Parts: sequence; structure tokens; C-alpha cells
Amino acid sequence: MEISVPTITCKRCNYTWVPRKADVRLCPKCRSARFDQAREPEKCFLCGQQSDDMKQVIGNAQVYNLCPECREKKENDNGL
Repeated sequence: MEISVPTITCKRCNYTWVPRKADVRLCPKCRSARFDQAREPEKCFLCGQQSDDMKQVIGNAQVYNLCPECREKKENDNGL
């Protein structure tokens, strides 16, 4: 007789664990209560494109998320 142990994978940080209780409320690694919901891709501040390769850029005392194409344009234009 084989015993199957249920595992849960966090859709936010991809951590997999065996729950101690049936009622799971948080991911033990990232502490997210939304471990069962995937993150939405972030949007570029300038063009609105969604990408997994966003970088935060600091300019004019604000933080902007920029896609690789806009980031390259801004670096060529000397920043935000």
C-alpha cells in the first residue's frame, strides 16, 4: 500500500512544501496569502507592455518599471 503525500506549490515564489494542516493560509517561504494565485506580469511605465523582465529604474525621485526596450532607449537618452 502506497501513501501519497499532498504537496502544495506557491505560484508566486515556486516553493513546494508538504502542509502540516489541511487549512493552508500562507506560503512558508514568501509568506504570501495569495500563494494559489499567479502574479500578474508588471507593465512598463512608458509603453504599457507586459514583461517578466522588468527592472525598476529610479529617476526624478520616483521608481519606474521599464521593459528592456524602453530601458535601453532611456540609457541612450541619459536616463529618465
